Formats: sequence, structure tokens, C-alpha cells
Amino acid sequence: MKVLYTLLALLALSGLGGTAYAKAPAAEAAREFVVKSQAGANLGPIALSAAMRTNTYGLLTAQVGSQQAEKSVTAAIKGLLPKYQPQWDQHLVEAYSQSFSAKELASLASEGRESKYADKVMSKQPDIGKAMQASARPVLIELVTEALKVAVAAHPVK
Repeated sequence: MKVLYTLLALLALSGLGGTAYAKAPAAEAAREFVVKSQAGANLGPIALSAAMRTNTYGLLTAQVGSQQAEKSVTAAIKGLLPKYQPQWDQHLVEAYSQSFSAKELASLASEGRESKYADKVMSKQPDIGKAMQASARPVLIELVTEALKVAVAAHPVK
């Protein structure tokens, strides 16, 4: 009886291990795709766009002018990207892993626009965008908040 329970436990574990193993190649392929395609390179412009819609940015613009405000916030975002880019890229990896198989992602990573799955990337962009809005929003908010603090601190009220 003890042997039977041991075998059942091993079978159950091997089934669970197979599921985890199946997801790992997709995540690795997604990471390779995100890196090679530079899918996360838009974090800076997205953060600047989000910052420009805040009251803080409006106050900074009133104080130093629109060109200086944009320049200061852009510089602050650029300086903070090394801190936030890995988190952003990880959310992209997760989003792409949900929408593509390991095989598709490997093809996209190695063949780029020549991959037979390149059109699928375009068709899946709304899904990727929704996934990113849901999961990566806190990263974006934190980046924008910190960048605005840096920019405001650089221009103390006189």
C-alpha cells in the first residue's frame, strides 16, 4: 500500500513538473524575443506621455516653461530607466508568454519580421497592451512619480 501511495505521489509530481517545465521554455523564448526585438524600448516615451498628463507636470510647466519641463522630466526618466526597465521587460515577457507558444516566440526571436508568426504579433497587440496595462501599471506609476519628484526638485520654487 505504501508503494502505491509513493507511485501515485511520483506520478502527480511528474505531472506538475511537466506543466512547470512546459511554461519555462515559453518564458525563456519570450525573454529572448523581448530582448532581441527591444519590445520594451517604448517605456521612456510611455512614461513621458503619462507624466505630461499629471497636475505636477502642469505645475512644473507653469514654473519653468514647457520645453524645460519636458527636458527635465525626460532626463529624469532616462536616468531612472535602468531601475525600472527590467521590471517592465518582465511584464512584457509574461504578456507575450500568455499570447504565444514557445515555438512561436523562438521563431520570432530568431527570424524577427521574417517569422511566419510576425503577423500574429500585430493581431495580438491589443491583448498584449491589455495585459501590460493590468500588470505593469504599478511600474509605470512608480517611474513617473519618481521622475516627477526628481524634475521638481531640480527646479525649486523661487
